[in-house]
Amino acid sequence: MLCATSSSSAQTSQSGKFPQQEAQLERIYTLIQSRYVYPDKLEGAAKPSTLNLLPFVTPLTGALEAETLKGASWDAVRDFYARRIRAASTLEGANGALEDMIEWLGDHHSTYLTVARANQVKARFGGNIPCVTYSGQTSLSGSRALETRLEKGVGIVVLPDILGFDRTANMRSALLELRGKGAKAFVLDLRGNPGGQLIDMAGLAGLFWRGVMWRLSLRGLLFPLPIPAVGAAEFKEPLAIVVDKNVNSAAEGLSGGLQRVGRARVFGETSAGNVEAVYPYCLPDGAIAFIASGQLAPWGGATWEGKGVVPDGAGGLEGAIKWARGQIKK
Repeated sequence: MLCATSSSSAQTSQSGKFPQQEAQLERIYTLIQSRYVYPDKLEGAAKPSTLNLLPFVTPLTGALEAETLKGASWDAVRDFYARRIRAASTLEGANGALEDMIEWLGDHHSTYLTVARANQVKARFGGNIPCVTYSGQTSLSGSRALETRLEKGVGIVVLPDILGFDRTANMRSALLELRGKGAKAFVLDLRGNPGGQLIDMAGLAGLFWRGVMWRLSLRGLLFPLPIPAVGAAEFKEPLAIVVDKNVNSAAEGLSGGLQRVGRARVFGETSAGNVEAVYPYCLPDGAIAFIASGQLAPWGGATWEGKGVVPDGAGGLEGAIKWARGQIKK
């Protein structure tokens, strides 16, 4: 349950034009303090008095914030962005302070969705699932189209991201089309994939395998949560996956999970090792805070965080295609 904490004297000395955003900041402050996966990151040495010298309206504000807040304590960061909200002249500016405060964490996963943006996400589920895992790495409609081609019995699918909440359906259609054209083995090209939704990661894996594949360790929970691949595993063909150093997040979970259970062979370069688990927290006004609250790992194995998914074979895409073609039964 989310609740506001008592404010510092710096925060309560005056109120600005956006009291709801000030209250929201307190909720986010408490949430991150109790749920963020890297609590040591919240303990810095910067003094709040240093932050008082920063201007709010100059074009250099953003750069000054980033430079001065580096190494700041979470309390100092909270106080700084509280002043930003009180100095804001527009609602957009006040909400921007909330977004920037979470961006200060710098984990490339945690993000804040305003009420308007949160409603866009909810609408994709008919409003029935208020909290969904959305990484905020791109716009809601910004996921790129899949690319497919067939090479001598091997169906190749380029999956550029796992964003947009429809990747499982996209992939299934692509695989069925390739199978209809004669594909007897598949290669998934994930190079450059930034990751995305946990729910689609589980759905994509479920096209090829059934059962518990991952565990999600969340701060504040004694035991990890088991996450199964969701689906009927209707594609039994040999499967190769290509990754590189720019593969992140749910894309690492997809490739590493299928590799771990022996369903796929991985080729290319070791992936980024960036698998913080983002958990959605619904706030009272309808906004959603997505906070890196844990880490994704294979069931029964060590997390990929900081290590990445290590390929089974070299050769990249060409190596994957060659291997897949070799698995086709004559």
